[in-house]
Amino acid sequence: ILLGCGILLLVGIGVIFYQTIKEVLPVLQNKNVEKEVMVKNINSFNDSEFSEYREDMVILVGTSTILKLEVATTSEAREQGLSNRSTIPADQGLLFIFPEPKFYGFWMKEMNFPIDIIWLDEDGVVVEIIKDLSPQSYPEVFYPPTPIKYVIEVMADYAEQQGLEIGDVFSPLPAL
Repeated sequence: ILLGCGILLLVGIGVIFYQTIKEVLPVLQNKNVEKEVMVKNINSFNDSEFSEYREDMVILVGTSTILKLEVATTSEAREQGLSNRSTIPADQGLLFIFPEPKFYGFWMKEMNFPIDIIWLDEDGVVVEIIKDLSPQSYPEVFYPPTPIKYVIEVMADYAEQQGLEIGDVFSPLPAL
């Protein structure tokens, strides 16, 4: 009798475990799919496909704000930047990745809207923020105060709305 009760107990636990796995597994699989859609592998993108509103990666700014970034890794894509676009969404930006930290200059050639430029060192630390940079500033060239490896361009007022300050850290950022 004890052996029969033990077998029934094991079968009952097995059925409950099977039902739980059957219900939970699809949910876990969907979470993984959503994660892959949100955080894309930037190495699989071709900068020649650089077009309006491409989303290569997503980063969290602060505790709750999502910033969708296109990534410019080639010299051609970095030179093009956001030029000749009519605008970008408020939650979108362009991440420039350079091969090594240097004093890279930026200008507003063929820009159609004002932007904030966020300069980041090789550790992703904000070293300078130029806010509300106007297209009319062209041909002036703007440089960071220290060598940088990354730059993020976003719509004007983004840095202020998010409370971004010098010393804030964007991490981890991809390498080139």
